[in-house]
Amino acid sequence: FAEWHVTDFMEGQFHRINKDVRAAIQSFERADRKTSGRWILVREQLAILYREDQQFGLALSTLDSVIDLYIEQNKQVPLEDYVNKAALLAKLNRPQEALHLVDDQLRGHPDDQRLLQIKATALNGLGRSDEARRLLAGTSEQGDPLMLSSALLAASEGDYAAAEATVRALLAKNPENPAAIRLLVRVLLADGRREDALKAVTEMRDDVTGAAARRLVATYEVVLGTEDQTRRNAELLKLIEATPDEFARLGELYNFYIAEPRRDLDKAEQYLSRMIELRPDSSDLIDKQFSVAVLRKDYSAAEGFSVKLAAANADRCGGAMY
Repeated sequence: FAEWHVTDFMEGQFHRINKDVRAAIQSFERADRKTSGRWILVREQLAILYREDQQFGLALSTLDSVIDLYIEQNKQVPLEDYVNKAALLAKLNRPQEALHLVDDQLRGHPDDQRLLQIKATALNGLGRSDEARRLLAGTSEQGDPLMLSSALLAASEGDYAAAEATVRALLAKNPENPAAIRLLVRVLLADGRREDALKAVTEMRDDVTGAAARRLVATYEVVLGTEDQTRRNAELLKLIEATPDEFARLGELYNFYIAEPRRDLDKAEQYLSRMIELRPDSSDLIDKQFSVAVLRKDYSAAEGFSVKLAAANADRCGGAMY
């Protein structure tokens, strides 16, 4: 049964249940190749997994192909796919496109909190914070997405007290929410309250049980609680090395060595090369190669990577950004 695409699909589902994102992607990609990219369910799963793996450009292009398949087969596109596409557009800093898509979907689903949250994010990204605030104030009941948007909006306007109150209320309901954990730390640091930020994450330690949330809290404890830079870097590397997924671990090591003030381009490129071995067709990795070339001031190499990115339509604008 090895050549049967359903076997790969079932393996992918098994790996998803076990939270092995990389193995799940490989299984679904095999099923996708065997069905010539025509099996909607597999492509939808891949779009979700690429997003979880922070390959946002690839997730968007995959989701676009899913929507095209639904339309081609005269089937109704699920709202979930439009919500995910709008969220990806916002994540990729394309707020105007996200806003157009969300407004189209809100005509049929005016109370969908996910759509309202993305709309608020898009409006804020377009510099229309007053409209975003009115939108959020006009919702009768706020779930996690809208509470997060309200806190983000307040923080962007310097109202740290309101942002903190909202995000703490969100965490009281859902202490595992990683976006809320990150935002609380950002708000407290922006307000000049580093000790309070450290106290907050230390108190979270007993409230979080999921592996990802525990790693996030532990990372903040190291960053906020370790003054000595050498020791802090060693502790961070220890946390990164404990990441179970190989591709995610390599990505974190790349990010660690590409960042100032500890930038080491040779090591960053070493881990990037290993990521490329695992995913040779990823346009997101070509973008990282482009970044490394620019940092090295190797503009000839950067130009070559920009040509590849344009050919892959990585910006979803026909390569215009490159």
